[in-house]
Amino acid sequence: MSKITWFLFFTFWIFQSTIAYSQEPVQPNRVEFEATTSDSHFEVYPLQDSTLFVYAHDYSDINTKETFTFSKFDQQLNKVWSGQIPIQDDYRLQHIYADRNYIYILFLTYKPWEFILLRINSYNAAYSEVTYDLREYDLPADLKIESFKVLDNNAFLIAYDLRHLIVLNLDLQTDQIRTLPALYDKSDALATFNADTATQRAEFVLSESNGRIGRLQVKRFDKIGNLRSIKILQSKLNRSLITSQLSPGDSSQKIMVGTYSLRDMRYAQGIFTSQLFNEQSDIIYYDFKTFRHFFDYMRKGRRERLYRKAARFKAKDKDFRLRYRILLHDIIYYEKGMLLVAEAYYPQYSTSSAYSYGLAPLARVFDGYRYTHTIACAFDKTGKLIWDNSFTLRDALQENLIENTQLIRSGDKIIMAYSDEKNIRYKIIQQDSVTKDNSKVAVLANDSSEKVTEAERTGLLSWYNNVFIAYGYQRVRPPGGPARNVFYLNKVVFK
Repeated sequence: MSKITWFLFFTFWIFQSTIAYSQEPVQPNRVEFEATTSDSHFEVYPLQDSTLFVYAHDYSDINTKETFTFSKFDQQLNKVWSGQIPIQDDYRLQHIYADRNYIYILFLTYKPWEFILLRINSYNAAYSEVTYDLREYDLPADLKIESFKVLDNNAFLIAYDLRHLIVLNLDLQTDQIRTLPALYDKSDALATFNADTATQRAEFVLSESNGRIGRLQVKRFDKIGNLRSIKILQSKLNRSLITSQLSPGDSSQKIMVGTYSLRDMRYAQGIFTSQLFNEQSDIIYYDFKTFRHFFDYMRKGRRERLYRKAARFKAKDKDFRLRYRILLHDIIYYEKGMLLVAEAYYPQYSTSSAYSYGLAPLARVFDGYRYTHTIACAFDKTGKLIWDNSFTLRDALQENLIENTQLIRSGDKIIMAYSDEKNIRYKIIQQDSVTKDNSKVAVLANDSSEKVTEAERTGLLSWYNNVFIAYGYQRVRPPGGPARNVFYLNKVVFK
């Protein structure tokens, strides 16, 4: 190839890449609520019919009763319906879950033995409220219910006493509660819990360890809580299985995708896959060092030093152990197989001085979870890795361990994004192609002349198709007018 031909080819490639990856998202719709972080609380929940559910708790005026409102918005952020919930001021929102027909809201109160379940019809906003007293079902009065999911009028509630995990099955038609004896385990045993609507199975992945090696146990129940299958997955090599996600859908084709470690189960060494019900199938291991893009978040020099050190360990026939904490997202099906998204993080601490009698001892303060990067891995239907890519995260700190990065698909592209105060940071990838890693777009106000001066508790969620929903609190200043404090919803569309 001549120099001129090569130059033209390279220029064309750059031009095409610029077209493909420089397109900023548009924000065609926005809705605002007058609110501040000190006098309100909002929850945003995308529904299966591509609408949006918004729960709001307003406690701004101490002279009036607190209000609990719920609303549904269509794809243009027009309000479909809205209602107010006449519940007590001491109700504390614990968890929201929705299926195709209903939105369920779990409240706790100051009474440890009591919980309230509100069920809202997603089509007409009709609702019912039931209060449950655990003592009436011979359950421990100090049982703490954390979350739940629903399968065809049966709720599976994850609960804990002082030392154990307990799973409750609540029949929403009869209001009867029973425990699942097959799911009584250590308090830290639950790795993942899925409600697979395709197979009508509640699926639990439990992590077990004897102190030296770790294994996973999969228990699957039908919709009324009867145990249907148990599968134990244990490595035959010197590896411990930490946690795993199950592929949705066909029971006979279930794939487990998870993380494994070398001895220390706090840290992941790589990703494994296994065909759950294929006894002839071995566990496939993918060390992070074999991924093409896992270490892209590092500076080039640091990355090269890591590979040189790993090579020295390999030459001595020793394991080069990595120390990554990994948060797995739910598995996503796509045309060629499965897509796994996972985030690397670590707990961040700072030191502060606590003055006492002239002395200033240093106190260790937990700041939150710092996310370093996100990986996206595509596997075929047998669990073999097709490609991997990554997204370097900047200024990504969360108070709680949650899914920070969100993902949508637009044609043959995948967009990974997260909220960073006034901005949305994103990356557009096509399989394992190398693309720009630090794109960002500002979250827009109602008018281009308005300026967002402050942003707090912002977030981003995958909504439907190629659309995200951005939300949070802002202080917006229009030209020549007073500033307003709002909670906003912005529709963010990638073309």
